[in-house]
Amino acid sequence: MIIYTTSFINNYYQSLENKTLDSSLLDCLNTILNTINNDISLNIIENDNDLRFKKIKPKTKSNDNYYRHSNVSYNNNNNNNKSSLKKKEETRTKIELVKSTIKSILNKLSPTNYAKLEQELITMYIQLLTNCIESNNNEDIEYINNYIVNYIIYNNVSYSTIYINILFSLISVYQNNNYKLETINLYNLLQTHYNDFLVFDNIIKYNNTNNNSYNCDEFAINKNNDKYKCFIIFIINFYKKLVLTLESIEPEKKVFYNDFFINHDSMSLLFIDFNKFFIKNLELENNKPYCEVIQEFILILYNELLKDNKYIKLLDCDSKIFDAIKLILLNQTNYPSFTNKIKFKLMNIRDKYDAIIKTKQ
Repeated sequence: MIIYTTSFINNYYQSLENKTLDSSLLDCLNTILNTINNDISLNIIENDNDLRFKKIKPKTKSNDNYYRHSNVSYNNNNNNNKSSLKKKEETRTKIELVKSTIKSILNKLSPTNYAKLEQELITMYIQLLTNCIESNNNEDIEYINNYIVNYIIYNNVSYSTIYINILFSLISVYQNNNYKLETINLYNLLQTHYNDFLVFDNIIKYNNTNNNSYNCDEFAINKNNDKYKCFIIFIINFYKKLVLTLESIEPEKKVFYNDFFINHDSMSLLFIDFNKFFIKNLELENNKPYCEVIQEFILILYNELLKDNKYIKLLDCDSKIFDAIKLILLNQTNYPSFTNKIKFKLMNIRDKYDAIIKTKQ
């Protein structure tokens, strides 16, 4: 028997390329190879592996179906979520467009384009209100209400009557839909601003250089006072519009407007309370600058009313609001902070009123 040592195998391996196997050895190897290829029993491992793969394949297909179903469900849910988000985004975009358009219309309003733009604004407002009701979301309509109210009550006194007409048109939208007055956010905002204004000490500012703790920014003070002077004009015009509305609407609709916080009684009380506030400050020592600022507000309050005799008659017949001006003038020596500037301005109001009374007679 031939013994193949390690050194023999190594040397043989190294010289393999230059060696040729013995023919008898080659024949033996070929015989073994043919036997392996032709005997099925010797291929059992390969066959078992094939069977194992065949058995696994159905499971894999089942898993594929599961994953495919899962993927379909995930994709459907994902698509639904995307669709929902897209719809919400489209709704939001639509609402933002309406809000932006309403702002733009307010900025463009003028006596020449009022008729056209008013209808456009009302249409957009109704659209926004409807969207908010359908989505059960008051945030957007409250936002635009707040914007509208702040814009029309504190801006551009020359357009005050236009803004009042817009406001009443918006309020009529709610009336036509049978809203109760106290549930209308637009109305409640107006009333809140009005109630804030009635605390005159907090509203009317002046540059008190003697008080180091007081903010003496003259620009900010003037801006604040101009804002509320505009508000006074708005309130007087609101009252005038209310009177005209009550005269022209059907009796069954008057109940809605009769309950407004602005009416004959509240307007009379406004004049009375403002005069009391004025007198209280006139009675103080070293308060002349502030009293002259208050007097500017009184001038606007009275002069705006004096523009139409009709409203003077409605208010003054009961409360005698102009008598307060005459009493201040008569008792001027009793007021330490009364000035000549105040005197001449009040005399101007008194003379205008007397001229109207004489005309009536």
